Amino acid sequence: MPMIYDVVAAAALCLLIGIITYRKGLLTSDGAITAAAIGIIIALTHPSWLVLLFGFLLAGLAVTRYRFLEKKKKGLQEGKSGERGWKNVVSTGSIPAMVALLSIPASPIIPLELSGSLFLVAIATAASDTLASEMGVLSGKARLITTMKPVEPGTNGGVSAYGTLWSVIGAFTTAFLGGIFLLYFSDTMWSDVEGIFFLFALIGLMGFTGCMLDSLLGATLENRGIIGKGTVNFLSELLSVILFVAILYLFSNLVYASCLFL
Repeated sequence: MPMIYDVVAAAALCLLIGIITYRKGLLTSDGAITAAAIGIIIALTHPSWLVLLFGFLLAGLAVTRYRFLEKKKKGLQEGKSGERGWKNVVSTGSIPAMVALLSIPASPIIPLELSGSLFLVAIATAASDTLASEMGVLSGKARLITTMKPVEPGTNGGVSAYGTLWSVIGAFTTAFLGGIFLLYFSDTMWSDVEGIFFLFALIGLMGFTGCMLDSLLGATLENRGIIGKGTVNFLSELLSVILFVAILYLFSNLVYASCLFL
């Protein structure tokens, strides 16, 4: 019976979040339903992660609405009124949902102490990209990441100093605040105090790297019509997570190797 209550409570909370994001114009109706479904997956596996997901949605709403009339006048807004549909939600939420499903506490495939970091890398990448996109289009100047030639703000693969600054803020704020939250309110964060600063910094760096990979994929594959925006978002999160794991593995091997010669 308690399990039934947990499911009902999780579903109700996620539906509430979906309704709020829909009413505030952040998501379309199908986008809100998809977000609620992803939220339920996360709530039933790692409830504390839902807080971070909700925080990301609120931050996304804030930057989307910031100087919105100016964005709309220039045709740089997302959707018709800044809203995002189910494709946007799937491309952004698939990696966090996969990490949640692969780290179910009862039988985790991904070690629990690693799962929170992987989740944060994906969220940090999404936050970095969202802030870079929504704030960067207001800079008035942009350059294509592959050639550094001037392009119109909002061009796929276009980057600016202002947008890059916000991408750094988004990635590292998510990494440090999210990391501290998970450290105290979940069992999914590596708790070695000596290495925790390095871990948070690496998560932030991978979030920023994911944003840059998003721009690189946009300037190349997306501009050539090979892949769409949703695939770009998905791949940037996936690649940032893979790169994070690779660096952790390399770092652990280096530490082990150094110990052999001490």
